[in-house]
Amino acid sequence: MTEKARRTRRHDANRRERIAEVAEEPIAERGPEALTHRAITERADVSLSSTTYHFADR
Repeated sequence: MTEKARRTRRHDANRRERIAEVAEEPIAERGPEALTHRAITERADVSLSSTTYHFADR
């Protein structure tokens, strides 16, 4: 198991909003080129499929 255990969320009504909110962080820190689906999954604690489901591209 990883150091940071992830909690399974079957229904998360605020997932899309949480993803959008944390997307601002890498942009503010390193510019728009830092915005990737993988960077967001780590910050929002969601699966990669969640980011690609809600947002097809940057």
